[in-house]
Amino acid sequence: MSASVAASRMRAHAVRHLWAADCAVAATAGLAGVLGSPTVSFATGTQAVYTVLVIGGCAAMLLRRRMPRLCLGLLVLLLAVHLPLVQLGPYAGVVCLVGAYTTQTRLDRAWRWGYLALFCAVATGGIVTALAATGGAAQPVPLAAAYALLTVAALIGAMRRNAAERYRLAVERADLLEARHETGRRLAVLEERGRIAREMHDILGHSLNAVAVLSEGARHAVRSDPDRTDAALADIGRLSRSAVDEVRDLIDVLRTEDGPAERGPAPSLAELSGLVSGFRFTGTVVRTQVEGDPGGLPGQLGRTAYRIVQEAITNAVKHAPGAAITIRVTITDTGVDLLVTNARPDAPREAGAGEGHGLIGIRERVRAAGGTVEAGPDPATGGWQVHARLPRRRPC
Repeated sequence: MSASVAASRMRAHAVRHLWAADCAVAATAGLAGVLGSPTVSFATGTQAVYTVLVIGGCAAMLLRRRMPRLCLGLLVLLLAVHLPLVQLGPYAGVVCLVGAYTTQTRLDRAWRWGYLALFCAVATGGIVTALAATGGAAQPVPLAAAYALLTVAALIGAMRRNAAERYRLAVERADLLEARHETGRRLAVLEERGRIAREMHDILGHSLNAVAVLSEGARHAVRSDPDRTDAALADIGRLSRSAVDEVRDLIDVLRTEDGPAERGPAPSLAELSGLVSGFRFTGTVVRTQVEGDPGGLPGQLGRTAYRIVQEAITNAVKHAPGAAITIRVTITDTGVDLLVTNARPDAPREAGAGEGHGLIGIRERVRAAGGTVEAGPDPATGGWQVHARLPRRRPC
């Protein structure tokens, strides 16, 4: 059963329960009217009027949840007609108590106290009329007892209203928390999709650029150096298979809806030597200098650093083929410092001009890790450099 169907059934059950409660209140008032029926006959007309008043009051009580102001107004009017004809009895008492209770549970603040005052006035008029009919003077004891009963009914109604308000606020808070949880889940999905897109770009960009360079080298060496050609083709096959496997893992993540997909181990900075060795037949000289232990880095930090170096090397090979590349990695207790430069004096572009997806991806990765990055011409060599600093702990 869906949540919407279950909620609809619960609402229908609540409506039936409230309707049954209103019918029970109206039946109680009707029973009190029967017990307090005047002894005069229908010939005088009093009995007939009393019966109409009782039936009208019971019918009005059925409207106290849907149209509370109309209901209470009718009850006050019927009581005002009833009390001069019939002495104060059980029916009038029940109607006054129900009215006092309803003023606190169903009316807004601007209306509840005015209607409660009307019921107090009706009760006062009924008591005074009853005492005058018996020849007694108005005494404070009956009035105090009536006010006490009306006050208790009003207090019970106020407690009921406060409890309902607390329940409503609790339900709203629960709905808000559920909505926040759903929003967080959706944002997490979007963030994961963005991460997968960056991973896809890094994998395909690195692999395809390396394959292109290796293919060019193999084409030129196919006759003069068969061994070099064979090694280049072997590297092309290895890079292609590795790219296919990683892309398949990412596609599995996108296809999986019920839970996390099984993925192979993602590359980390500890595998920097394997990354560099993939360029040994491209004619590119790659020098590495590592200070510290890459294997001691947290998993996410190591993967981020690896992808940044991979993207920087790929950009250097793509935009400045043949230029020597220098990679300097410094690992400290506070974070990782990455510097990738190429020594070509004629850098193909100026800093900040025409940035492609490579530099954009690097900046997004560094920003997600809470670090900083600078990319632009190297003032020492005139080549291009990418300098990223990644903290071990992301700033709060």
